Amino acid sequence: MQTDYSLTKEQQENLDKFAKRFEIKNLKTFRGMEGSGINSTLYENGKKLCNCDDDGNGGCLDFSEYAVQERLDKELKKLVGTVKFNEGGMTTEYDAECFVNDLIAEAEVNKQLKSKCKKNVLVLTTDCKSGQYLQYTKMIYNALTRPLLEKKLGNKLVEIINERFI
Repeated sequence: MQTDYSLTKEQQENLDKFAKRFEIKNLKTFRGMEGSGINSTLYENGKKLCNCDDDGNGGCLDFSEYAVQERLDKELKKLVGTVKFNEGGMTTEYDAECFVNDLIAEAEVNKQLKSKCKKNVLVLTTDCKSGQYLQYTKMIYNALTRPLLEKKLGNKLVEIINERFI
């Protein structure tokens, strides 16, 4: 999980371990009056916790179960505590809203990648910067793809993104 906050290595490791328990499903995005709106469902270890929605009208993320938000806030405060925000050096608590927004952003990226993987092969190499990947158009992933790319890219091959969605 990649955040916009300045976390120590230990905080990031704790957050990554914690985040593995959670998943966003039923993600729908739409245009609101003041930005993108979101409807989603938050799951923990495969069990539905609550709906997390943003109406896109300038407000905060809304948890349908306040108890879930409170519990996440407490757990995240222990794991991460106070952090610096990368823009302007502000300090703030990394709370449930930040956490779920990061999960939603990750789910949106995966949704886009999964769609692109249907007609292309997407590859991360050591030359790719954060958020970048190589895209082989008109190439469909199959059993021969990995050996072909390993031969072509050698040690530069980091990941074939299509394999995330198999």
